Amino acid sequence: MKTPKLLKYTIEGFSLIEISISLIIIGVMTGSILKGRDLLNQAKARAVADDFARISTAIMLYVNEYDASFFKTPADVWKKLAQVELLEFDTAPSSKFGGTFAVALDNDKYVLRLGTGDSSNEAFLTLTQMLGIFAKLQDSSKIIVRDKGHQLVFPVIDERNKDGVYTIAIILQ
Repeated sequence: MKTPKLLKYTIEGFSLIEISISLIIIGVMTGSILKGRDLLNQAKARAVADDFARISTAIMLYVNEYDASFFKTPADVWKKLAQVELLEFDTAPSSKFGGTFAVALDNDKYVLRLGTGDSSNEAFLTLTQMLGIFAKLQDSSKIIVRDKGHQLVFPVIDERNKDGVYTIAIILQ
């Protein structure tokens, strides 16, 4: 009686252990990329909040030291602040998220607003960006948040404006 011959060739491939290690490495890399993106957005939000604080402080110093009627002509605000060396730029500064800062009148209150368009009135911040900036700002009683339709959305953010875009402002007076 003949004994059966062993297969002349073997089936090659990856073992279960090799595949699982590869998946673990891919998962760790993906997680670190997502965490890095989150840290980057937090840093941008902190930078924008710092810009709000720095610019609003410069404006209030100028009003107190040089010109109490400053808000009557906010069009050349950046040139005035640069002339007395309170800020280093003489044009409207931009933020890390895009958009520009502007001094504007909002319901009889002068505000420092971050937005797009000629008067920085157009909303562009996502909900995550707006909440990140909001969390970093110190005095929430002076914050105004508006959606694309210029409706006041702070302090309530509900389902109808959850996927919208926003502009954020700080009351100066």
